[in-house]
Amino acid sequence: MSQNSIIEKTSGYVAAFEESLASSYAFNDTQKKIWDILTKAAFESESRIFTREPSLFHDGTPLGTSLCLTEAPFRIRALAEIGVCNSLLSEQIDDSLRTLIDIYETLNWRKSASSINWFCSNIFPEDPTKLENWWGGMWLGVVMGENSKTELRLYFNLRSGNLQNRWEKIMKTLEPFGNFADEAFRKASIDSTAVPAGLGIVFSDDELKGIRLYQGLEKTGSEQIAAFLQKTAQTLDWEKEINEPLRKLENLFGLSAPQSITVSHDIKVTDSRLENRISRVKADINCTRYTNVNADLFEDWILSALDSKGQKAIQNFAQLHAQQFGGASLDYFSLGAQKNGSHRTVYVKPSGLAYSCE
Repeated sequence: MSQNSIIEKTSGYVAAFEESLASSYAFNDTQKKIWDILTKAAFESESRIFTREPSLFHDGTPLGTSLCLTEAPFRIRALAEIGVCNSLLSEQIDDSLRTLIDIYETLNWRKSASSINWFCSNIFPEDPTKLENWWGGMWLGVVMGENSKTELRLYFNLRSGNLQNRWEKIMKTLEPFGNFADEAFRKASIDSTAVPAGLGIVFSDDELKGIRLYQGLEKTGSEQIAAFLQKTAQTLDWEKEINEPLRKLENLFGLSAPQSITVSHDIKVTDSRLENRISRVKADINCTRYTNVNADLFEDWILSALDSKGQKAIQNFAQLHAQQFGGASLDYFSLGAQKNGSHRTVYVKPSGLAYSCE
C-alpha cells in the first residue's frame, strides 16, 4: 500500500470519527494538520521493511489509535512510532524529534520545548552506539480533545539497564519537577516486583501538564496488585475501578503472564512542579493472551467494565475501523481510577498498515 493511499485511509478515518460525534465537537484545522504530520512521518519509509524489533506493535504497524471511554465527548488519540524501518535506534529518535519540531511549528509552541530537551538528554545516552541494545526509543501521540484542545504526548522507553540504573535515571530526570519517586514509592514498587518500563509526558497550551510512570509487573495476581496500589495510590478508589474487574478477569482466565499488565501512576504538573499526590492510577492489560484463548469471553469482560455509553462507544469505534481499514485488533485495555471515578481506554491496531519483517 502506498503512502498516499494510507494517508487517504487515515484522513477518512478522522473524518468518519468526527462525523460520528455529531454535535459534540468538530476537530479544528490545526488538529487535522497535526494528525497528517504524524501519519506521514509514520509511513514515510519507502522500503516498508523493518530490521529492528518494533516497540509499539510487534508486527511493525507504526500507527495506532485509542479512545477514552469514560469522558464525554470521547477523545481520539493517535500513537505513532516514527522510523520503524530505521535500522538504528538513534535514527528513530532523531526522526521522532524532527516530527516533533513540525508539530510544534504547527501549534506555534515554543516554551515547553526546553522540557522535552531535558527529558531526552537525561533518558537517552549521548553516545548513540549505547542505544544499540535498547528495545524502542520514543513514541509520539496527539489527542484531539473537546473545546479544540490539543494534547501532545511523548512516551520514552525505559526498558534498558538493571533495576537500579532505571530508578537512578527516573530520579535524575524528575528531580527539577519535585519529589515523586521517593524512597517509599520505590520500595513499594520493588516489593511488588514492578519494573520501570517507560515515562510519558503530556503537553497542552505549550506547557508541561503531567508525567506518567509505567511499570511492568512480574507478579500479576490481583492480590499482589492490590497490595501495590494500597501503598502507592491510597487516595483513589482502585479497589472498585481496577481490582474488582481484575479479579473477575483472573477468575475467567487464570493468572496473567509476567509483564502482561503495566501499572502507571499519573501526576499533574502545575507551574513546572509536580503536585503532591497521584491524580490517576491505571492498569494496562495486554489483550493478546485473552483474545487468543477466547475472544468472545474477553470482549464480554471488557463490556462488563464499561457503562452503557462506553459500550456503545467501543462498538462504534470498532465499526469505524472496519469501514476504513477492514478491521483492527484490540491490543490494550486500560482500567483506571481517578478522583472523579473510573477511567477506561481501549487501544487498537488498525489492520493492513504493518511493515514487513526482513
